[in-house]
Amino acid sequence: MNFTTVPLNVPDNVYLEEFDMITSIEKVAYFVKENKQPAGK
Repeated sequence: MNFTTVPLNVPDNVYLEEFDMITSIEKVAYFVKENKQPAGK
């Protein structure tokens, strides 16, 4: 798993998952904010 913004070169037989933690945190914050709005908005 790559948590950096630097692309990694790995052998073809290695699976690499790119993970952008900042974007994931922003998504969580967005949905938390959306769920806290008063009903009817």
